[in-house]
Amino acid sequence: MEKRSLTSGVYLQSLLLIHLAMLMGIVIFIGVAVYSRLSSGTPVIPLSAAMPMLFVVMAVSLVCLPLSFVIPRRLTAQAAEKPTFAGKLRAFQIACILRVALLEAPALIATAALFITGVYGFLGVTLIALVLMAMNIPTVTKIVEALHLEGDDVRNLNNPAFVLGEYVPAEVN
Repeated sequence: MEKRSLTSGVYLQSLLLIHLAMLMGIVIFIGVAVYSRLSSGTPVIPLSAAMPMLFVVMAVSLVCLPLSFVIPRRLTAQAAEKPTFAGKLRAFQIACILRVALLEAPALIATAALFITGVYGFLGVTLIALVLMAMNIPTVTKIVEALHLEGDDVRNLNNPAFVLGEYVPAEVN
């Protein structure tokens, strides 16, 4: 097997790609749900019948939205303590993906509730989650601040050719 180098540039691109893919997945799901509801002509369920869905959406939102800040903040603090630069970046990537996943959960459930009930009020939860996801798009500046990087680490992160490590690509059958 041929080993490949993981560089800072590839790391940043992959982190951004993962984040944007999760963001766009919700946007596409919203588009499909809204288009489907508008084109089907099915009546909107009365709000009283949609109350169980409202409780589910609110419960998931009240759990996931705060956790999307608490857990990644702790993981990022632990990442900053890692002894190696590559270890810090790997741990930061996990924290970023977890944050986006925790923000994605209420957005997906709220959009599914819109799809099922036709109550467009559920879009409010989805839009809040989308705004929070967009505000947390990873950038070099955010990584430097979150991990308290200094000196060589900042230069290495800004150098797209800096090698973080090697990996063996997965085989595609």
